Amino acid sequence: MVTLKNVFCGVASEVVPGRTGCEQLILGSGQMGNVHLSPEAEAYFANKGCTVLLQPTPKAIHTFNSSHAKKIGLFHVTC
Repeated sequence: MVTLKNVFCGVASEVVPGRTGCEQLILGSGQMGNVHLSPEAEAYFANKGCTVLLQPTPKAIHTFNSSHAKKIGLFHVTC
């Protein structure tokens, strides 16, 4: 099992002055769903008001392309 621990939803606000963080983090968990979010990361995003969507990568790509929210997408594509 691969665990994603160091992803931060507030990156945009730290890089671009005047910008707020994202509303959605869309994670592609690979073809077989092998990527999981750690409890610490889930708590971090919840505290930032960022919705996390963890989906198999093909579905996550579709979700990312159809979402109108301020979003960040991370896609695991090797399995």
